[in-house]
Amino acid sequence: MRTKLVVTAGFAAVLLFAGCSSSDSSTDSSPSSTTATDSDNSDSGSSDSDSSDSASSGPESVDACALADPALLQALGVTGEGEELDRAGEDGPPDIAWNVCTWNSPIVTADDPINIVTVQVVTEGPDAVINPLEMLLSALDSPTPVDVGTNGKIYEGGLIAGGGGIGRTIVFEADQGKLITVSQTAEDVDVAALTALAQGVEANL
Repeated sequence: MRTKLVVTAGFAAVLLFAGCSSSDSSTDSSPSSTTATDSDNSDSGSSDSDSSDSASSGPESVDACALADPALLQALGVTGEGEELDRAGEDGPPDIAWNVCTWNSPIVTADDPINIVTVQVVTEGPDAVINPLEMLLSALDSPTPVDVGTNGKIYEGGLIAGGGGIGRTIVFEADQGKLITVSQTAEDVDVAALTALAQGVEANL
């Protein structure tokens, strides 16, 4: 029977938060003076602008598709190129890089099982106020430990970009403020194969 996917409540909250932009505060700044008497201050104004730009730039993105070993994906019944998605940017949570890659085995008939493998990497900057993966994980059942990365855990339920369904999700932490999930939505998940994929993702970070 075809697996039913459900959208998690956490993702709706993430989108709602992401829609709240703080950019309006920057539009009210008064224009700088161009008079000759203020020309001496131009250097200090330039340095202020540079520091502001560096403070507002988010953490570096990650190529989530490149983290997964094709042979380990094949062990989960998935082949082909992954679909890359960047959920950060202008409309994403502040000071967050949120990179996603999804692999979907071919679904030929309506009775074919859904088999989606997803890698998500969230990197938090120093000014981050929300971690969208943590919100999504809060909708899943209590996890158990797994030997992957730092604080590795495995959950009942598979996360995809923006939702989830029946399956398994492994989550672990890595250096530089990274939280990573490796998920499969399927009726029967080979936990050993999913763990091997997650360990490979960790090794490629």
